[in-house]
Amino acid sequence: MLYIEVHSGQTLDIDYQVIDGGQGELDLDFQLISPSRRLIVSETRKSDGTHRQTMDETGDYEACFDNSFSIYSAKSVFFEILIENDQDESKEIWGEFDIPDMLPEEMQDIAFKGIQDYLTKVRDNLVRAERFQNDLRALEARDRNVAEASFARVNWWSSVFILAVICSSTLQVFLVRSFFDEQSRIHGLWKRGHL
Repeated sequence: MLYIEVHSGQTLDIDYQVIDGGQGELDLDFQLISPSRRLIVSETRKSDGTHRQTMDETGDYEACFDNSFSIYSAKSVFFEILIENDQDESKEIWGEFDIPDMLPEEMQDIAFKGIQDYLTKVRDNLVRAERFQNDLRALEARDRNVAEASFARVNWWSSVFILAVICSSTLQVFLVRSFFDEQSRIHGLWKRGHL
């Protein structure tokens, strides 16, 4: 369970992805519940999900990642939670900034507004780029875990088959030699027709 404090009017953005699941199972259940215990999102046996919703209540929202259906395998989950205000954040960021009186008042406001808009766009693009990199990092981690699990499984089965081939070839050599060795116990069974 994860509790997220969100105010009314804010947008809650939740991304999750199962990175590793012991036996190759990469799924889990997800629920998002409001402070008044109303079910907002419910997903069953999914490996990833993205949910974006503007909240209408203020309080602690409950996010639940449930793996109770899988008794034997633990899961590693990458998740990212982002809370955004619908109001203009640039006013909060730039409200205290003051430019010296080098230009006339109107020119100063126009120049400052242009710089402010440009820097806000740069900041938003940097946040998006960081988020995109986090998503790619999670995908890469999941793919690496799947590849390592497959590698271990292939190595184990290869060892079993190599051992089976060695045992079968040893048995074949022993049986072929018994055809030509008249002192062998098995040669007597071959002669009498019991084998």
